[in-house]
Amino acid sequence: MRTNYFVAFLVSLSLMLSLLWMGGELSPLHEGPTARCEQLQGPRGVEDLAPDHARGLLYASADDRRALLRGAEPLGALFVIRGDSKSFTQLRLINERGAPIEEHFHPHGIDLIEREGRGYLWVVNHPFGLGRQAPQGSAQHQLERFEIDNLDHPTTLKRTLTLTHPLLTSPNDLVALSADEVYVSNDHGSESRLGRAFETLTRRAWGGVAHYHQGEWRLVHQRTAYANGLAASPDGARLFLASANGGGLQSFELSGEIEAGESEAFKLRDHQEVSRSLDNLTWDQSGHQLLIAAHPRPLRFLLHALFEGIHSPTELWSVTYHPHTKSLSPAQLLLSAQNPFSGGSVVAQLDDTLWIGTVFEGVGWCELTNKLPLNL
Repeated sequence: MRTNYFVAFLVSLSLMLSLLWMGGELSPLHEGPTARCEQLQGPRGVEDLAPDHARGLLYASADDRRALLRGAEPLGALFVIRGDSKSFTQLRLINERGAPIEEHFHPHGIDLIEREGRGYLWVVNHPFGLGRQAPQGSAQHQLERFEIDNLDHPTTLKRTLTLTHPLLTSPNDLVALSADEVYVSNDHGSESRLGRAFETLTRRAWGGVAHYHQGEWRLVHQRTAYANGLAASPDGARLFLASANGGGLQSFELSGEIEAGESEAFKLRDHQEVSRSLDNLTWDQSGHQLLIAAHPRPLRFLLHALFEGIHSPTELWSVTYHPHTKSLSPAQLLLSAQNPFSGGSVVAQLDDTLWIGTVFEGVGWCELTNKLPLNL
């Protein structure tokens, strides 16, 4: 009998230690630069930011996810932030006919693209919120393309395209190559709650990337554990994918021959271990530095989702992209976890300021005391 108790104790201890290890609790936080930071009063759940470096603007995707978890039904929104005044303006959303969009809007990842003087904001939308089942006959997930009314002084976004497809199993982030071409990450390959939980706990590499171009959809990759942030290099040669479940930062070659399938058109060229759980990716103003937000304590982040009082540390990283060799330099810590932001999911640069958005809290900024590390 004592042997049985001892075995049970060892099994329980092993499971507990495994959970703590997977959750990052047994690993030290990285020590590195600190900065003066300030959290601002504004929208909640600013999960993603899309910078307009030329105009000093940030487009923000916001959704009060804690309220959704409590059973409330607030609508998500899109904002523009002016870097100089640090002011927020909620953008008016209208449909193709010019009528206000007033329901079923819960934005996630966003991306800004400008072509021939016209600006477009692509948005991942979960019409009924993350984790909620859509009514039968309604889309669980969709991509929406909005045209910006005035790039210098945006006030209104007009929806010009809505996409749904079976390949959108669990869309998280996207990157637009044009007004008619977009890559989107699926953080899970499973669509059910049980399947997603199994994927996460067992670190199954079933997440991936889907591609849309002028009406055609293709699955180009499905071998990443919790595929998260996406970014395309300014020269169009590489697509970068962040894993939120231990897969690091992956760099894929974009050959343009999507019709040839994954083996020909979407080749893994580089892989870097950066931090335990990576989130969104953005480019700095130079287009050489890929900025990464990370959750070094994934278990703490899950608890933070449930309990506002639990702090989930945020690390910010920078990776240099070398356009001549299409390669990456080792990641450098941009801002250590000794900052006030809890559950930080994205970092974007405007001049000498870093802006940080969070999954459940608001948005804030940190002063850049030194220039971004650049090793070209």
